[in-house]
Amino acid sequence: INVASNDPDEASIDIPVTLNISSGGTPSISVSPSTLPFGDVYVGSSGTEQFTITNSGDGTLSGDITTPAGYTVSVARAIAYNDDTKKTKKQEDENNRNILAYSVAPSDSKTFDLVFEPTAEQLYSGNVVITHNAAGGDETVAVSGTGTPTPTPDITTTPASYNKTLAPEATDTENLTIGNVGDANLDYSVAIAYTTRNIVMRNDRDYCASAFS
Repeated sequence: INVASNDPDEASIDIPVTLNISSGGTPSISVSPSTLPFGDVYVGSSGTEQFTITNSGDGTLSGDITTPAGYTVSVARAIAYNDDTKKTKKQEDENNRNILAYSVAPSDSKTFDLVFEPTAEQLYSGNVVITHNAAGGDETVAVSGTGTPTPTPDITTTPASYNKTLAPEATDTENLTIGNVGDANLDYSVAIAYTTRNIVMRNDRDYCASAFS
């Protein structure tokens, strides 16, 4: 720094300055867990697991997280939901990515959501690759999951048909049993197409009788 003045003895004074640039410390990285098995997940649905990146160094840790096909990653967030503020599918898609940049402050950690959403009936396996600015090579998290067929209902009716002969003004009762041998809930309704009078349908679970004429 040069200081100029009207001092006849010291009209100009040079003040030396030294500036040291700090490296900002050295980050370190550890990732847990090292494997994430998702098991069987229905095609069209999703499963979520979490992993954590920890920085025990004294510098900021940063890099990218890349996921294999079928998987997306996002920063885990605790979000309160109610009827007025619900997270939309579009918002979820925007937050979940195949490549995500991250940073972790010194002596801190950050948790991430890994979402598996199969689109076909097959095995999805690979590694989540985590690049970083700490010493050593890339970190990885081994992932595996299998897309399985979407569950469907399978209706059964017993008996398959009715054949009754009745005298005029006579009545009779028959049972119709509806079953489900599938692996998803069965929703159904029952209607009667008829040409005669006074047919009564009764639901034994709710005893709601309706007369048709």
